Amino acid sequence: MPTVQLRSGMFSWIDVMTTDSSVAIPFYTSVFGWTVEEVPSDGDGPYRFFVKDGVPAAGIGEMSDDMKEHGVPSSWNSYIQVSDVDAVHARALELGAESVVPPMDVMDQGRMAAVADPSGATVSLWQSTAGMDEGTFNEPGRLTWNELVTRDPDAARSFYSDLLGWEWDAMEMPQGSYWVIMNHERANGGVMRMTDEWPEHVPSHWMVYIGSDDVDASAERVRTAGGTIQVEPMDIAVGRFCVASDPTGAPFTIFHGGDM
Repeated sequence: MPTVQLRSGMFSWIDVMTTDSSVAIPFYTSVFGWTVEEVPSDGDGPYRFFVKDGVPAAGIGEMSDDMKEHGVPSSWNSYIQVSDVDAVHARALELGAESVVPPMDVMDQGRMAAVADPSGATVSLWQSTAGMDEGTFNEPGRLTWNELVTRDPDAARSFYSDLLGWEWDAMEMPQGSYWVIMNHERANGGVMRMTDEWPEHVPSHWMVYIGSDDVDASAERVRTAGGTIQVEPMDIAVGRFCVASDPTGAPFTIFHGGDM
């Protein structure tokens, strides 16, 4: 099981906030073979871990009634590991971000916040206080990549460089310009420019990539479990992927890399 030492600026966790956990939970357990473990929560509703091989792979929480009434869509969230949530949150606001969730304690596990970067994409910040210094990634059923899709990649890259010290490895993709995020000399995700092909109503957003040993088979499980395939399975330079959404509308990417 591949484990990685968690360092500041690294994506360390993902979870989905859903409008209907009774629908979303059986969907994801069917698609990825996850089991479910409920954890104590002091929030508005229960929070659960999706577990793979005895180790948490992702989280799921149900939106508050107020969020549902305001039409907040189901979505996956990306969390970046930081050493001081309060300081990074404050610096993000200085750099032009907007606060979405101010710094708050999460039981005795850590401290979190969420900001909308200057390009409009929301990302979460996480500071562990429970001694968690390793994460498991890059295998079927686990986080493999995080990707910012934005109409203003220049503003986004400047923001994250100033905030987290990220550097960039530029490359050209068939879909357009792409920048690989380099954090402590390690590939940590990517930034893609939205082209005119993207509908105007789609905002800048972070997309989570979840590993699969067979993208086509995973896509079939998505359909069988009531989800939607938005981009059919296709090969790219580094592997094979498809874009899906769960029955409540939360989008995510399924990915198989050459070394998985």
